[in-house]
Amino acid sequence: MSFLSLLNKRVKVSFYTEAEDDYGGITHAWTTRYPSLKCRIQAMTGSEQVLYASEKTVVTHKLFCEGNKTIATKDRIFFGTREFNVVLVRNIDELSHHLEIEMIETT
Repeated sequence: MSFLSLLNKRVKVSFYTEAEDDYGGITHAWTTRYPSLKCRIQAMTGSEQVLYASEKTVVTHKLFCEGNKTIATKDRIFFGTREFNVVLVRNIDELSHHLEIEMIETT
């Protein structure tokens, strides 16, 4: 079984942008980076949540995707009507094989 065959969901990935409008004011928006990123999402287990709570990091879900994607902390993940904030992105062993993204559900 290949890693790619485990990627059974699709999500939208957005990043926060600021731009100056015609009047010199700042406009805030979420811009889509990936409209349909193939991935796998899993809820954190109870023991994982206890471990993360002891590290003072709130994490509710992990997302796995291909390692050649650009995803950063503070990005937002949209999965149907659910919304997640990215809190940590790991490129396992710096091999760019896959990314492990830790998130907190906000909706």
